[in-house]
Amino acid sequence: WAAKDGHTDEEYEDAGCMASELGGCGIVSHYAVADGATETSFAGTWARSLVTAYCQGLLNSDQSADTLRVLQDDWTMEISKLSLPWFAEEKARQGAFATLCGLTIGKELVEQSESRGGGGGTWQASAVGDSCFFQIRKDQVIKCFPINSSADFGCSPEMLSSACDSPSVSNLHYIEGHWLAGDIFLLMTDAIACWFLTLVESGHAPSHFINHLESQASFLKYLKESRSVLDDEGCKALKNDDVTLLTIPM
Repeated sequence: WAAKDGHTDEEYEDAGCMASELGGCGIVSHYAVADGATETSFAGTWARSLVTAYCQGLLNSDQSADTLRVLQDDWTMEISKLSLPWFAEEKARQGAFATLCGLTIGKELVEQSESRGGGGGTWQASAVGDSCFFQIRKDQVIKCFPINSSADFGCSPEMLSSACDSPSVSNLHYIEGHWLAGDIFLLMTDAIACWFLTLVESGHAPSHFINHLESQASFLKYLKESRSVLDDEGCKALKNDDVTLLTIPM
């Protein structure tokens, strides 16, 4: 993860989360990233609430609408405790906004998987806006969600709002599939997701990108280099934005 170039870590308004639990048939793991909209107040707090709820299994079920209302109430209560100037209070009343992409992976217990000739399992993903997930197999992208082209990233993605009169759960999109041993999942907020798709569309294999993700230090070095790349029109090819990325090898 990284804040915008020229900003401090305290100004980072994305969020990422991961959690696993043991169920009756095996291990269920939850992963999520969220991008808080910088132009709204306390967006980082809202983004952290969303990914935490997803990784607790509360935003990927039939109870999502009820969960969102609780999160909205909690956010409103937390912000109301702060001493803010009047103009900041007015902006806070408009709510915070964030995109969200969550991935839930099911993995059978080892003895069950081996008895069935296993080495795989199921996954389900939920998303609002332009935070994305990618499934990589044999160095090929076999699934993109919810955006599958760099040209589809825009300035006004759908978002979840902390405003209590904007439940917006209807904006959640769902998809599911299967994974095999050796697959790699990537969850990313918009700027780095768009960059990744741009690389793939230009003919680079996913490993060209993944090889830079061995550590936070190697990722930051790669990010700094990539942010200096210019496109054909002389503009920065990688948008200067907060970035969050989760790498999940299976």
